[in-house]
Amino acid sequence: MLAQNSTSQVQPPKPVSDYEEHIWMLQLQQPEQVIRHSGAWRLSGDIDEGVLRQAIKDTIEEIPDLNVRYRFSDDGDLYKYQYEQSECCLQTVSVATTDIPNYISKLKDMPWSAALNPPFNSFIVNSFIVHTECDTVLILELHPILDQAHQLADLTGVIQDRYHQQMPQDATLSWIAIEAPVSTPNTQESASEQAQNQEARTAIILGEFRAALAEPEMAAADDFFDYGGHSLLATRIIGKLAQSHGIDIGFNDFFKSPSAAALAKHVSVNTTDHTTEASTAAIDVAVFQEQAPLTLAQQFLWHAYTAYDFSSIYNLPFAIAFSEAVDEQILYQAFSDIIERHASLRTTFHTQNDVTLQRIVPVSELNQYQWFWFSEDSQGVTLTDEANYQFDLASELPLRIRFLQSPASEPQVLSLLIHHMVIDEWSLNTIMVDLSQAYLSRALHQEPQWEAAAGNINDFALFQQQQGINQQHVNYWTDKLRDAPKGFGIFAA
Repeated sequence: MLAQNSTSQVQPPKPVSDYEEHIWMLQLQQPEQVIRHSGAWRLSGDIDEGVLRQAIKDTIEEIPDLNVRYRFSDDGDLYKYQYEQSECCLQTVSVATTDIPNYISKLKDMPWSAALNPPFNSFIVNSFIVHTECDTVLILELHPILDQAHQLADLTGVIQDRYHQQMPQDATLSWIAIEAPVSTPNTQESASEQAQNQEARTAIILGEFRAALAEPEMAAADDFFDYGGHSLLATRIIGKLAQSHGIDIGFNDFFKSPSAAALAKHVSVNTTDHTTEASTAAIDVAVFQEQAPLTLAQQFLWHAYTAYDFSSIYNLPFAIAFSEAVDEQILYQAFSDIIERHASLRTTFHTQNDVTLQRIVPVSELNQYQWFWFSEDSQGVTLTDEANYQFDLASELPLRIRFLQSPASEPQVLSLLIHHMVIDEWSLNTIMVDLSQAYLSRALHQEPQWEAAAGNINDFALFQQQQGINQQHVNYWTDKLRDAPKGFGIFAA
């Protein structure tokens, strides 16, 4: 881990119960048998959303088990670690009223990691009909690893009590339960249909093998790993098959049956639209969990960054003053779109044995990181405070976005802070163009549609590693600097 001076967000480890250890093991080995408890409630129209957010935060802080992670110690024992930031258990989103059942269903199907995800999650959903805001929905989710100590019904009561404590005596919080849809697995083909399409699927898989390995003569019965395949290429092929062809392959099946013909017998076919959010999340988990080396430019910058004790010297601070009022919630959604699209903005850096690698955080894990602050959370914070912030790039996203003034103040001011490890002037211009498109789409309650996928910094780093240093580039600069003076001279004033 990086030796940086930052306030730790993790408390000392705590022992786990036998029950917690049992559920942890079940989650690891048979996750399909671990069903998270969830509930959804439509709230009364006079709800004070700010007070509700605070009531949920107070509940999380009052019950530390709601915000823990389970990890092995250096001695090989399982412990739970409490996290201080309650925001990682609370999200605010906007969803069309008609899409709420699908949204709840998708939440149930999201993968859960004991080491990365808290056992409790809450979602304040602002639902709308066409362009009219009309409802607030609260969704709560609890992992059964806490079943011995906490129940979802008890937590709703605690949240209601904390809400009423902060409101006038005559204020009420009305909850109307919404029936959550039953999650159903993707439709799979019957045995006869699989047999009928076996040859076609084998050809598709073989085509991806040949493209990834640059082996046009590879046959359907040839072993992927005998031709130089490895786990990183395997995850990319799994992602490509799911994204482009709707063919889902298990990672373990890939290693057990590493030829195109054998692997085709283990596939299932996803009949949904492969450009949807669900398929994007599946690709994200398959591809973006891989680590990659630093690019050549990042290696140079990292050496300088460490030499300056991880200081704020490599922060890139920007301030945006809006001439007209901006909807903070819509801008948050637009920035979320940008972070999902541009993987460099959700990259963390990890050093072990003097080797630094970068890891793209999957979209499904983004709720574990705080990177956006609304004006109500920024009282007393200045642009200078943000510009001087010292990142911990091992545990934080490399950007911070904060509204410093509310719409009542003229003009609104937004602080945008990005670390130089993940951005330069050219890429910033590209991101700002995409941000404008995302904001306009979200203002119309639509998801932005991109013409093409954005580049992946991990892929570029791996490509550079495979290609090595470009000798033409070296020769160019050697020639240009051949007559340059060596060392630093002393010039008279």
